[in-house]
Amino acid sequence: VDNCLNDLLYCYDSDTDMMSDSDSDSTDGQTTENHKHLYYALHQRYALTKPGLPEVAKLWEQGVFGKCRRHHCQSTNLLPLGPSATVGRSVLRGWCPKCKELYVLQGKKSLDGACYGPTVACMIALTNPVIRAIFDSNRNGDDQDNANNAYVPRIFGFRLAKYSRC
Repeated sequence: VDNCLNDLLYCYDSDTDMMSDSDSDSTDGQTTENHKHLYYALHQRYALTKPGLPEVAKLWEQGVFGKCRRHHCQSTNLLPLGPSATVGRSVLRGWCPKCKELYVLQGKKSLDGACYGPTVACMIALTNPVIRAIFDSNRNGDDQDNANNAYVPRIFGFRLAKYSRC
């Protein structure tokens, strides 16, 4: 892991303003895979930090992750959600905070879901006042969510309480 972190942090050559491969053994497939795992883990953790959450919320406001396709959601912007935090298990999906459904993102099919994981979208839905209002406006409880096959929001693997007010 230390070698991967050093490669990610110090592979930029300031003299030539280019990426340098001289100090890195990034041609090795296992090293490249380790770089990817480390980068996704760092990205996911950064997105959960105090400066990271507003940045993802800004991307949500811009509609970067697409819009909900359901008519009653009135084109609500989607939040990024990776069904699994493990690299290689799932692709990045869009989660509607209004209807709680997961959607395949148009044009972002190759992004691994581990870069955001399952917690980021739910944390933003609870901490951002605008998104929280949308999230709470259509919250009918767990029985309704299961009947619609909606994604059940979880934070660090724990289901949200039925009527939580954070």
